[in-house]
Amino acid sequence: MRKRIISIISTHTFRSSAVTSISTFLTAGLGAVFYLLVAKALGAKEYGLFSLVMTFFTLGVTIGDVGMGQSLIRFVGASVGSTSYYPYAKLALIVKLFLGSVLFLLFWSLTGPIVGFFHHPEISQLLPVIGIAIPLQLLLFLALVIFQGQQRFFLWGGIQVGSNMIRLLILGIIIMALPATSGSMLSGFSLAIFLATVISWAKLDKRFIFSKVNGQHIKEFFDFSKWTAAFMALSSLVSRMDIFLLAKWGGDLKEVGIYSLGVSMASFLPQLGGALGAVTSPKFAGFQDVASASRYLKKSTLFVSLSAIAVTLVMIPAALLVVWFTGRDFQASFKPFLILLSSFTIFLFTNPLRDCLLYYYRRPDFFWWLNLGQGTVLVLTSFFLIPTYGVVGAAFSVFVSHIFTLLASIWFYKKIS
Repeated sequence: MRKRIISIISTHTFRSSAVTSISTFLTAGLGAVFYLLVAKALGAKEYGLFSLVMTFFTLGVTIGDVGMGQSLIRFVGASVGSTSYYPYAKLALIVKLFLGSVLFLLFWSLTGPIVGFFHHPEISQLLPVIGIAIPLQLLLFLALVIFQGQQRFFLWGGIQVGSNMIRLLILGIIIMALPATSGSMLSGFSLAIFLATVISWAKLDKRFIFSKVNGQHIKEFFDFSKWTAAFMALSSLVSRMDIFLLAKWGGDLKEVGIYSLGVSMASFLPQLGGALGAVTSPKFAGFQDVASASRYLKKSTLFVSLSAIAVTLVMIPAALLVVWFTGRDFQASFKPFLILLSSFTIFLFTNPLRDCLLYYYRRPDFFWWLNLGQGTVLVLTSFFLIPTYGVVGAAFSVFVSHIFTLLASIWFYKKIS
């Protein structure tokens, strides 16, 4: 075991993972400080309103991306050192600009039906504010995905850390100079995204904008993207459905605020998964034989598992400090945090397996069905648990849904490998 661990540490994967993990740790830490200060400044009920609107933002960004990020990683990762990815990057840009504009208009025009469904009229004035940030975030993601596919991890991580520092600076100005409301916080959040987008595009090779796109490029790109788009949109909905269901069936924005703080405290693990995936996904995309992919899957799973255990042990006392800092309003967030931490640990364990299925075996269709199954499990368990157990019921529903995805992913890998 010792030799195996030493061999992992000496690999390029470990060094790249170290860069991405450190940048993700800083990004997640700064992000956690941001949400912690927002929660402290707003209180549980107003923070619940802020979190509900942010959930719409995250869902809108994922729908607007329509799987372009995952698809582009494949083409950029397979052509490191060349410009053959240019037409695919241009296609992604065109789609993002179009869908970002459509979502911006929808967030302005559909506030009435959304308010009618959730029965929280407070969100009506905030959805248009966050709608402005969606096309900006899509452009930022495009730049980051290209950097990731090119394995320029210092730049990839630096922009993310820098954007979070900008966000904290803007938050400090708002707290000192303006009334602390959900509207002012969301406006500051949107401004930070705009500045990060400008910086990232200043570092990007923009010659791809002028590349020529032919029918073959379109066919190759969207043959992979159609299933990726479907499962990413569904995955985003499923990953945020707990907050939507709690807002619908819990009936109280204060509970949404308490639960959202628990989610924020546990969210470092999915972010760590994203950082490690930034390394493993282009590697899996570049493998040409099953043996190499299988060996890499074993090594990366061991490394991810050790990282997950170590980080989990640190996060529990850190969460206690967060609950103490935010005050009595948020004391009930610790129980759902523990349940969500267990759920996200399971999620992180299977991260290399998901990357292998998606990027080496190229089976995005499986993930559509997987997320459909997970969403069904989440809705059914939430329907029975949230009305009775509130925030704890919502967290336990997420836990059950992740058990389902773990078992289904292992079954499918054994089936096709």
